[in-house]
Amino acid sequence: MEKKELEKKVIKTIADIFNKKPSQITRKTRFVEDLQPTSMTMLALIAALGGEFGIKISPSEVRQNKTVGQAIDWIFEKLK
Repeated sequence: MEKKELEKKVIKTIADIFNKKPSQITRKTRFVEDLQPTSMTMLALIAALGGEFGIKISPSEVRQNKTVGQAIDWIFEKLK
C-alpha cells in the first residue's frame, strides 16, 4: 500500500472515531491536545486501526505516537 493511500485511510478512521471531518485531521493533529480522547475512544481507535490494517497494536505502542503523522508513519513501517 502506498503511504498516501494509507494516510487517507488512517485519517478517515480517526475522523470517524472522533466525529470529525477528514479535512479537520492533519498529520500535525495531536491526539491528546487536539482530539482529547477518552479511554473508550482510544480503545475504539486501536480496534478500528488494527482491524483496518490487520495489525496488533498495544497500548504502549499507542502512547509513543503523539500526532496523527507519527501514527501514520508507525503503521506504514509495521506493514512493511
